[in-house]
Amino acid sequence: MESFFKEIKHIGIRADDISGEVECSLTMATYKSEAKLSTLSDYHALDYTLDIISPLCIRVPYDRDPNTLLYAPGGLIRREICDKIIPNANLTITNAYIVANGKRLFPMPLAMAVIKLSPEEMRYRLAPGKKPNHSEQLITINNAYTRDFEQGTARYTIPKTTRITDKNGNVHDALSSGQTLKGVIYGNDKDLRKLADYIKVRDSFMLGAHTDEGYGEVRLNFLGLREKNRPLKFWQGSLTRFVYPIPLS
Repeated sequence: MESFFKEIKHIGIRADDISGEVECSLTMATYKSEAKLSTLSDYHALDYTLDIISPLCIRVPYDRDPNTLLYAPGGLIRREICDKIIPNANLTITNAYIVANGKRLFPMPLAMAVIKLSPEEMRYRLAPGKKPNHSEQLITINNAYTRDFEQGTARYTIPKTTRITDKNGNVHDALSSGQTLKGVIYGNDKDLRKLADYIKVRDSFMLGAHTDEGYGEVRLNFLGLREKNRPLKFWQGSLTRFVYPIPLS
């Protein structure tokens, strides 16, 4: 935005005796906050990561087995963190999925059958020219997460789990410590600023089951806020016109 204002050299009508020449500058101001956000921006989304410090157990709904979800549901983030900071805020919170190579991955479709080539590589079953042979094993990968598909080949990650024992001696599955999950929180500018400030001053949160026994400690990291669509500009003669994009659904 600052560079945009510096490019403005003339305003209004230009004639022989009227130059309309101006020199523009922009002073950025921040309100008193830990996140040090600009007062000139209107934010609509907050990106965050969850670093798992101690094994994280997230019970599978309606499942009596000692399993854990391999992601942090948006509803859990809302109840355990957001509602305690801003009760009844109008927020939309995505699931926080595993991160690999700095990228947030997404669940593989449950019905996708693949040809297993190696522990980290797979190909579509019906990819052109890629038919099963004796050295390839046709399987359905459960609990796998991926992001990039190129020429029928995709890298995938399966979150690591461990076993924990509660105070009653019962054994449960849990996401292993040392892993990172990533998600997004959508909301209005005011609420997102409060969340960003709060996250900045908190070292860690407790999440999931068995937190009273020391499990489920996570570090919530504030990555940044996304602004609403900013106006695009183009030049026509000496006039500056603004074009506001209209979102298409």
